[in-house]
Amino acid sequence: MKKWKTISVWLLQVLLCFAFLIASLGKLTSAPAVLAMFQAWGYPVWLAGVIGVVELTGAVLLLVPRAAFWGCCLLMVVMVGAAFTHLVSDPPLQVLRPLIFFLLLWIIAQFRWKQLTLRKRCNQRLAS
Repeated sequence: MKKWKTISVWLLQVLLCFAFLIASLGKLTSAPAVLAMFQAWGYPVWLAGVIGVVELTGAVLLLVPRAAFWGCCLLMVVMVGAAFTHLVSDPPLQVLRPLIFFLLLWIIAQFRWKQLTLRKRCNQRLAS
């Protein structure tokens, strides 16, 4: 069962990494459609680049087992902001996408947090 969980979490991490890499590209390349959305939401266009960098950083961290928890935390903050933006500015169902991504990131964070704390306890026992 543990092997199944590990494979599932890795698969989820790779898929989310790919999704956030694609999402960051539009923001980092200042795609006109992305900039138009940010303007329609009332945000400055430079914020798209900042969010793109944060998404790219989080996506890369998802692929590093010891850093995946922190990547999830970073991306969950972005998803809270995205959910709020969609809730206020878009049709009601648009909020579902960031909430689903938040839930998937939370699942990975839970799994990776358990691994981090277990590793820390093992290292402390070995050191003593």
